[in-house]
Amino acid sequence: MAIDTVFSSSDKGATDAELRFLKLPDCSKREVFVLRREAQDAVTAILALYQAARICREEMNDDIFPTETPVMNKVLKHPLFHDPDLGLESWMVEYLFSKKFMKRFNNPKIHVLFDVTDKELEQSYPSGV
Repeated sequence: MAIDTVFSSSDKGATDAELRFLKLPDCSKREVFVLRREAQDAVTAILALYQAARICREEMNDDIFPTETPVMNKVLKHPLFHDPDLGLESWMVEYLFSKKFMKRFNNPKIHVLFDVTDKELEQSYPSGV
């Protein structure tokens, strides 16, 4: 129980073995590692998405009309897109999937947050926008 309140000296906080023992006893060490990695990647992508939306609002042209694609429709229907804290708008999607624009944020795979696979993204935006 102390693991929830005491900080560990390692970078991870709790080790994979501690997480497995205390929180996820039904998972293998490998599964715990994968869960941790996915959670870290998701947090990094959400932070990048927030920053990208903020910069889009401040610096980019909001009078573009986004091309309707299956990925665009999927993103617009996703609950994360409607999160008021992110403040996403439909015209921003073109920028959010642009490799050139997202280089500012170390190219995180934010499309994964919207349940868009790499293959779907490549089919809808073959040149990376």
